[in-house]
Amino acid sequence: TWDVDHQLARVDANGWGAFTWKRDMPPSEHDRLVAKRHPLSPMCPQHDLTKVVAKLVLTLLHAAPPLFVTLCQVPVGIVLVWSNAHFDAFSGNVANAVATGASCGVLATYVAALFDEVASVNGVLENWESTLVGLHCSVFPAVFLGYMLRQHLSTKNKSATQKKKATGLAEPLLV
Repeated sequence: TWDVDHQLARVDANGWGAFTWKRDMPPSEHDRLVAKRHPLSPMCPQHDLTKVVAKLVLTLLHAAPPLFVTLCQVPVGIVLVWSNAHFDAFSGNVANAVATGASCGVLATYVAALFDEVASVNGVLENWESTLVGLHCSVFPAVFLGYMLRQHLSTKNKSATQKKKATGLAEPLLV
């Protein structure tokens, strides 16, 4: 069952235990915190939910007019960047920093697409072509800045957690 966290040693399969889960041993809070998965295992349900809702909104927008789609992509991109910067999606700072950097790159792409669409609607796409190419090239610095921002936030949060641990205020397994 879901209560035993997929570990067969916790399942009571003797006698009637094979047909009911009443005597199965659910994992304790300690077991859940100690049982680390591989570094890319999802760690935060809020991050996953935010990401799914944002991608659902992006999927539903495909039937809308292009200018409306590009206008809506920017706030959704901001939500994705916030989600990756705020929540720990993975176990490990580097994976979280890469995800935040990638989200910043996607947001930069959405902003560039918005400018492309506005220029196209106004009929000035040819005049703005070199500026728009430069705007599309801003994706690379955005990825780097997002990565560095997340690394900085992780280091800052880690030092605050270490201070709490030093004073004995933090739960040892949550550090």
